[in-house]
Amino acid sequence: MTHTFIRSAAEVDLAAVGDLLQLYMAESLGRTWEGSPQALARDIGAGRVRLTIAEADADLVALASWYPVYDVHHCAIGGEISDLFVLPRFRGRGLAPRLIAHVAREIEAFGGRFVKGRGADSGGGLSSRIAVICNGGECYVGGGAFRALAALADASPRIFAARLPDRERNFEQ
Repeated sequence: MTHTFIRSAAEVDLAAVGDLLQLYMAESLGRTWEGSPQALARDIGAGRVRLTIAEADADLVALASWYPVYDVHHCAIGGEISDLFVLPRFRGRGLAPRLIAHVAREIEAFGGRFVKGRGADSGGGLSSRIAVICNGGECYVGGGAFRALAALADASPRIFAARLPDRERNFEQ
């Protein structure tokens, strides 16, 4: 099995990120990506978007795009994952949950207390195990579940799976 390394994207990665986005858009929407590496660099530099990537044998194989958000209901900073994509041949290896954990760690580093996004269409995976799922499919991980998820960002896949928090931990302060 190929070892994958998850990290924040750097400017040097943006052409390869563009290739992943092209594949993602084709698969999910049947369209071409209308962005550019230059636009991504501009928007990352302005703090409008952040990218977390997974690398295997020096190739990018997965990505999560996210941005900081504010929840007025709880007066809390967090982050929202807007897009997540794993190349088909790398699916089923736990990359998506590990990307989310890495994002959670980055959110926690700037004082954030939650990560949100949309769960898998099938209703399975990480969202059904640890997230609070709202009407419309929005998923939130906060409280103790968020802190535990962020702490797993660099864990091996085996440790990661064994230590995933339960949904009830979202309600811990």
